[in-house]
Amino acid sequence: MGVMGVQPHILLVTFPAQGHINPALQFAKRLVAIGAHVTFSTSMGAERRMSKTGTYPKGLSFAAFDDGSEHGFRPSDDIDHYFTELRLVGSKSLAELIAASSENGRPFTCVVYSNLIPWVAKVARELNLPSTLLWNQSPALLDIFYYYFNGYGDTIRENINDPTFSLKLPGLPPLGSRDLPSFFNPRNTHAFAIPVNREHIEVLDEETNPKVLVNTFDALECEALNSIGKFKLVGVGPLIPSAFLDGEDPTDTSFGGDLFQGSKDHIEWLNSKPESSVIYIAFGSISALSKPQKEEMARGLLETGRPFFVEAAIVEEAGYADVSHVTRGLHSSYSTEMEKVRISKAIMVIYVVALFMVAINVSAQVEAPAPAPSMDTGAGFSLPVSSADIAFSLIISFISLLKL
Repeated sequence: MGVMGVQPHILLVTFPAQGHINPALQFAKRLVAIGAHVTFSTSMGAERRMSKTGTYPKGLSFAAFDDGSEHGFRPSDDIDHYFTELRLVGSKSLAELIAASSENGRPFTCVVYSNLIPWVAKVARELNLPSTLLWNQSPALLDIFYYYFNGYGDTIRENINDPTFSLKLPGLPPLGSRDLPSFFNPRNTHAFAIPVNREHIEVLDEETNPKVLVNTFDALECEALNSIGKFKLVGVGPLIPSAFLDGEDPTDTSFGGDLFQGSKDHIEWLNSKPESSVIYIAFGSISALSKPQKEEMARGLLETGRPFFVEAAIVEEAGYADVSHVTRGLHSSYSTEMEKVRISKAIMVIYVVALFMVAINVSAQVEAPAPAPSMDTGAGFSLPVSSADIAFSLIISFISLLKL
């Protein structure tokens, strides 16, 4: 409870992407469980698409802000224009939301915001509200961005294309050029990431003893959590449903904010297959693989002779209509409900997880073409085409092994 028994009212603002909404919603549930009231806020476009079929705890409410787009962000949009509108329109809309809540007798006591929207902290500051960043990626990534903007930027830029380059940052293992965020590469098309993350660091620098909530836990990334002396990074993860973590709430099997709706027939189909027989391939919520890549993957899946579970666009856009037949495979729309994977022992998972695991370099020998298209991973950032190609190549290699 808050000061003098007053229930804290927390405004939790998240970037409108699945990889941000999921951990933020889970964090909101935890805050409610310890006595806070949480108002969850994302863009109107995302809020309209969010599934609210799950059971949310008492004390969790929703309020959207305007991002200047009727439909929300789409892969075909100009991302720089979208971020500009998100900031301009979103700042005004969020300030109005905060004021309206206060006028209705439910003032916010603090603001928590996710990656990619550092302007939320400035809105909160202007309204005399304390704010905290909820960093939903690895603390190692935040460390890298911090040191990039504090003394290491020139070194990284000068050596980012050198495959023999090795960089040692405080609290992190030696990093090769391929271990660093693709945004540092001049060929990367997503230049917006540099100023956005610079602003994140600047906002934290302006605070006294800033704290950052991170989706990890001490035993996993203790050194990375303590790499930046002037920031206090606090592990609050892993932010996944209770049924898959501590088991305290076995009914909590889904994040509950799906932007992409799946079919209810999937579980029945999966449970009809032998244990460990189904190939499951996922590139995240939004992908931008080329048509030849999709065709090759679809062809490879068919040639394995095994049943498979794959995102619909992989096969539909490749022109393989027959793969929807349940005797050959199943293609589906995206769903984040973890229960669908948990209850079926049929799945053999090939899951391309969108994490910057800086201690693991899986891409050292892959050269990225230019210009570089990209793939949104559903975890809140875009993989460069080299990483998309790496993931694709790994999957094709695995499919080839299954055919032996």
